[in-house]
Amino acid sequence: MGCSFSLVLGMKSFDVLDLDTPLLLGADPVEGGYGYAGPRLLPWAAPGLGMVTYPSAPPTTLA
Repeated sequence: MGCSFSLVLGMKSFDVLDLDTPLLLGADPVEGGYGYAGPRLLPWAAPGLGMVTYPSAPPTTLA
């Protein structure tokens, strides 16, 4: 979603943007990035996309 929002900010030709999918997650593995203020999206202030990811559980290796 952060990458999509980045493209929208650069292109500046969208009237409506639907990026609320992370709000439907039980646990979001991404910290930082864009934010919400009611129905409005807020851009990030950190370098890059301003996001850090943390695994929600140890990875599973299939042999």
